[in-house]
Amino acid sequence: VFVGEGFTVTLALYVSASNRAKMGWHKIGEQLEGFIKKAKPSNVWEENHNISRITSNTVEINGKIYTQSVIFQATYFPLNDEDINFPSLDLKMVKYNRAKRLSFFGQNYEEELITLSSKPKLVKVIPLPDHPLKDNVAVGDYQLDEKINKTNLNTGESFQYEFIISGEGNISAISKPNILSENIDFYPPDIQQNIRRSDNFVTGRKTFRYYGIPNEPGNYELSDDIFWIYFDPYREKYDTLRSDISLAVGGESKKNEYISTNYTD
Repeated sequence: VFVGEGFTVTLALYVSASNRAKMGWHKIGEQLEGFIKKAKPSNVWEENHNISRITSNTVEINGKIYTQSVIFQATYFPLNDEDINFPSLDLKMVKYNRAKRLSFFGQNYEEELITLSSKPKLVKVIPLPDHPLKDNVAVGDYQLDEKINKTNLNTGESFQYEFIISGEGNISAISKPNILSENIDFYPPDIQQNIRRSDNFVTGRKTFRYYGIPNEPGNYELSDDIFWIYFDPYREKYDTLRSDISLAVGGESKKNEYISTNYTD
């Protein structure tokens, strides 16, 4: 994976159909805490999928039927290009064996504590290609949505504009877009985000809501003024989301008025 690109780690138990009734959990809450402490990398941003209870479903692997029970799942986003090592984990389970002698109530089962071990895993982390902003860009598959409450207005008249980034990636790490306008004043945005963690993905959207006031009359393409650069790991290239909105501004220049009100001897 690239630096900043998400990958999902799932800790699951697979039990064959013939052994399904012969296995039971053993202090799984305590064991899970130990797994997280031992296995969580230090150089990642974590989005925990917050599995509140263990659910099981039937899966087929190499022609055999298994019961899959997902114990833990999280998506990690590497913060640097250091490789990530996941150690082997030991899961203690209860196995029910038939007792050798019948009891008064019939066949009994004896409990045996067994240990199941996972294999260690290595995740290779690839540095991003050279770029002036390589240390500051978000990584993912993103799209742009926009909203504006008016596109025809006069100088000194305010408008509300939303720059909405949505898609798959580390939504929390998305920074505000670049604004280079000289003739429109944009005030610091209100920011909202919504994150969804499901299956093997982290998706969502981040909204930057601006108030702007134009100071000069004219026609403006906001694509010249507002843009956001990111790295797409699927296409392995940098890309830019740009506004597609045009403004038609009438009225008189407010620049001189602004200068006179802010001038001091």
